Amino acid sequence: MKLAIKYTAILCSLFFVQTAWSLSPQERNAISARRGINQDWRQKVITFSARSRPNTLIPVENREYAVDVALPVEQADLSTVTPLADYKTVQTLFETVRDARFIEDTEENMLRRITWLYPDDGCFARASMINGQLEANSQAPLSKLYVFGNLAVKSPNALPSFNGEVTWWYHVVASARVDQDVYILDPAVEPMRPLLLKEWLGRLGSDPFKAIVVCNPDTYTPYSDCYTPDKTEKSSDLYDEVYFLPLEKSRLEDLGRDWKTELGDTPPWLAQRKNSSKRPPRYL
Repeated sequence: MKLAIKYTAILCSLFFVQTAWSLSPQERNAISARRGINQDWRQKVITFSARSRPNTLIPVENREYAVDVALPVEQADLSTVTPLADYKTVQTLFETVRDARFIEDTEENMLRRITWLYPDDGCFARASMINGQLEANSQAPLSKLYVFGNLAVKSPNALPSFNGEVTWWYHVVASARVDQDVYILDPAVEPMRPLLLKEWLGRLGSDPFKAIVVCNPDTYTPYSDCYTPDKTEKSSDLYDEVYFLPLEKSRLEDLGRDWKTELGDTPPWLAQRKNSSKRPPRYL
């Protein structure tokens, strides 16, 4: 499947200036998914709620923020997750959005993928960029699934000084449903395949409490309306994603890895696939 999108950082900056929805640096920092190792996720919610929330075309009293409507996993309504025909379709979409190099990095003079190798932050931009690619190829966007809690994910792309973990207070991903099975498209957590919801939640740490909610494909941040979002909010996704490009490169350098190779034609999952001798999961 050939992707139609091609961006430059310059065009991105101009586009962002023109967008109707923008955040102050303080607000942009507040929607970061980062959480301190010993910080409870609810403290992050309180920190942001103490500020005025982003400007929106939807009156505040009529908004249902994703963070406010999330429920414990066993109570969550998964019926609105975007339905797809079969697992093969989900896998094809997953590989397409994972592998596409369509963001022009003018500093390094190369096309870049979505920043899967920098899991620390930026999930809100990554999930939005997935849907942007699908829509550019005349495909329906996928539901956003938000999870809240004391999330901690082991990753080969995390710094050893943090025990090889990244810690979040929330995470957002694209999701799809085949019959009753909900699949998560999250190459930052698992680059080889979509994960069933239960398996994906298990990757997010041992803290037993997690709250989730399925939102509209256009919902952008935890403080966006979950069901009837202002579509102008997601228009900053490219601007946000370009911000994370140099951080991804720096992370690979810090880990002593060849960033030109991994951000170029040979990402880690290609080597992993070649070296894997395990049988594929039953649903492949």
